[in-house]
Amino acid sequence: MITLDTPWQDTPSTVRLGWRERAANLSGESAFAVDYIVCDRCRRG
Repeated sequence: MITLDTPWQDTPSTVRLGWRERAANLSGESAFAVDYIVCDRCRRG
């Protein structure tokens, strides 16, 4: 898992190749994370 020094982070997913992970950090701990993929055609997640 990649950890950035910010409350929100958007990084490549460590579980799914080609996906992204949006995660929320609270007091240095991971509060939650969501994996998503961006559509090549419309560019929406």
